[in-house]
Amino acid sequence: LTQLSQLARDQGWVAHSDEFTELTLAGEGNMNWVRRAKLASGHSVILKQSLPYVAKYPDIPAPIERIEVERSFYEAIAGTGVAEHTPKIVGFDVESRTLCMEDLGAASDLTTLYGSGARDADQVIPALLSWLSDLHAIGVTDPSSFVNKSMRQLNHEHIFDLPFRKDNGLQFSPALTAAWNTLATQAVKDRAIQLGQLYLSEPSTNGCLLHGDFYPGSWLNTSSGLFAVIDPEFAFFGPAEFDVGVMWAHLLFAGMSQAEVATALTLYRSPASFSYTLAGQFAGIEILRRLFGVAQLPLTIDDDTK
Repeated sequence: LTQLSQLARDQGWVAHSDEFTELTLAGEGNMNWVRRAKLASGHSVILKQSLPYVAKYPDIPAPIERIEVERSFYEAIAGTGVAEHTPKIVGFDVESRTLCMEDLGAASDLTTLYGSGARDADQVIPALLSWLSDLHAIGVTDPSSFVNKSMRQLNHEHIFDLPFRKDNGLQFSPALTAAWNTLATQAVKDRAIQLGQLYLSEPSTNGCLLHGDFYPGSWLNTSSGLFAVIDPEFAFFGPAEFDVGVMWAHLLFAGMSQAEVATALTLYRSPASFSYTLAGQFAGIEILRRLFGVAQLPLTIDDDTK
């Protein structure tokens, strides 16, 4: 607390007469060290630091510079309607790779959708699709600042590669193992390779700024009643179909039918070159990697439903 208080005063994040009095967990994030820091003055801020590994899985190395991409994301959306639903940046310390952000107050992520069903989120899903449309329409003057190659390589391994390896060391129930052995045909593996190559490709003029991890764990219900989107450390400049495909998959996990998802996606204002076929393929890969990869979801469904 003493060191963080001094850092915050030196950086101008808090008044010189103020200090941190308590640190508590802020959410269930996977990637970074994140704490709510209460101040003697009665206010609080969120402190987020990137470490050279995944905070939830310390045995998985992770690019330490990811927090700088997150800061760049918030800077790119500043002054737009998109920023109205993200935390404001108080400051950033390059040396310690610590981001100080506005505290949105008591909030819960929307992984509750997996249990209650997306039908309980009739208002937030259209709002999220509108937010995503606005994000994808933001002009980025320097796409090279959002290459984020190291984070994409980490994500690539867990989305497009690891789940499709026979020797990946992951274990599932006999029923799911049998199902996976049937599903994981060479054609599916080949398509995963192709989609993975597209995911890793260099930014093109047809790309846009992506959130990069647009799923219920990155969506919040806040104490003010507004939704918020957080954790853009996987942000990059790439195909809009990736963000849409990830959301598509998680709406299915939340219990929506394909027809209901298709109706919901009509609210997304797609770029001119957008391909729903490609978005659907990214959705399929996201479903497979969430069922047969490391990053399992808090699903309450049985093996047959999976």
